[in-house]
Amino acid sequence: MKSGPEIVKAGLRSFFESAADDIEKMVENLKLGKVSKGNQPVKGVSQNINYTTVALLPVLTSLFDHVAQHQFGDDVILDDLQMSCYRIMCSIYSLGTVKTPHAERQRPALGECLAHLAAAMPVAFLEPLLNEYNAFSVYTTKTPRERASQSEGPLTPPTPPCTYRCTRSRCGHTDNV
Repeated sequence: MKSGPEIVKAGLRSFFESAADDIEKMVENLKLGKVSKGNQPVKGVSQNINYTTVALLPVLTSLFDHVAQHQFGDDVILDDLQMSCYRIMCSIYSLGTVKTPHAERQRPALGECLAHLAAAMPVAFLEPLLNEYNAFSVYTTKTPRERASQSEGPLTPPTPPCTYRCTRSRCGHTDNV
């Protein structure tokens, strides 16, 4: 957040960090298959999944939608918040690739949240090679050591193969068809 009271910045930072942690934990539990033992759901895991899907995803979707509609992304999603949003984006993206009944049921909500997050982000996060030229990216405001210490995993999903013609060497695309 560019300007505002420090208590508001701290509150937003805490909310986004906790949201990223909760979504990452849900993804980890679903990937490991820690959803149920026999017919009984695992208590802590089912609570995390229920909270994340029933409460957290709709709140994040609404929040990202509001930020995108009013074009506040350049002012709000900066520094630590941007790092947390990268973590949220990576978790939602990877959750969309998990083949479990729980993930299948949540696929529309995950897609909606990811779409609103993409609209709110002030950076081209699907083109990580261009982030170094973006003034709003954490890649220009933080050192690699700071970025690594604040995140536990990769900040961006795998770069999709190039589907358009590109002759600029700085973007990293290699096919010049």
